[in-house]
Amino acid sequence: MTVHLAICTKTRCHSPHVITLDQITHRYPNGMQALSDISLTVKSHETLVLIGGSGCGKSTLLKMVNGLIRPTRGQILWDDVPLDRDHLIPLRRRIGYVIQQVGLFPHLTVAENIGLVARFAQWSRAQIDARVETLLELVGLDPRLQRDKYPHQLSGGEAQRIGIARALLFDPMVLLMDEPFGAFDPVLRTQLQHEFLSLEFSLKKTIVLVTHDIQEAFLLGDRIAFMDRGRLLQVGTAEELKSCPANDAVSAFVGGIP
Repeated sequence: MTVHLAICTKTRCHSPHVITLDQITHRYPNGMQALSDISLTVKSHETLVLIGGSGCGKSTLLKMVNGLIRPTRGQILWDDVPLDRDHLIPLRRRIGYVIQQVGLFPHLTVAENIGLVARFAQWSRAQIDARVETLLELVGLDPRLQRDKYPHQLSGGEAQRIGIARALLFDPMVLLMDEPFGAFDPVLRTQLQHEFLSLEFSLKKTIVLVTHDIQEAFLLGDRIAFMDRGRLLQVGTAEELKSCPANDAVSAFVGGIP
C-alpha cells in the first residue's frame, strides 16, 4: 500500500485523546458476567491490542469504548469526559469503527458507501467527492478504478480497505477495529497487516484493535492487553508478555512466539 496523504491535522495529532476505563464490570440480563473490574488506559497515538480466547470479553469491551454497550458498573472517560448519554454523540464523532465483515451496503457504490454519513451531515457533493478520492488514495486504491464499483465487484482485501476508508471519513481521533483481518487467508492477511502498519505510522491515530492472533498482536500493537474470562490479566509490550508473563494463561498463549 502506498500512502499518499496523512490526514490528521497538527492540532488533532497533539491532542491527548486518552481513553480511561475505570473498574468496568458488565453483566447480561440473565446474570452472566461478561467483564469483571477492568481498569485500563489507552495512551494517545498508541495501538493497543485486546487479545484473548473466544468469549473472553474483548469485543464486548471494544463496544463499550464506542458506547454501544453500557457497563453495569464503572466508568469510561475520554480526555476526562464521561462516556454518558450527554456526551455520547459528540464523542462518537471522534471514533472510526472497523468490523471484521466490513459491512458495506451491497446496493451502494464504493464512493456512496464511504461518503454516506457525510450526506447526513449535509456535506456538499463536491466535498464528499474530494474526501472519497483522498481516502481511496490513502488506502492504496485508485479512485478512477474503484469509486463506481459495487461491493460484489471487490476482492476481500479491497473491501476491507474500503471499510477502513469509511471509518476515516471524519478524520477521527480514535480508530476501533474488531478483528479487521480475521476473515482472510494467511497470505492476504499478512499483506493487509503490513499495509496497515504503514497506514498506522502515517495517520498517528489512537487505535484499539481486537484480535485472537498473538502474532498479529505482536506485529501491530505498541501494547497488548491480555484478557481471559472477562478479566484483564496483563497489559504490556510484546517483549514484556514474552519475558515476564503474569500467569500460566498468558504464558500458554504467547508460548512458542520467537
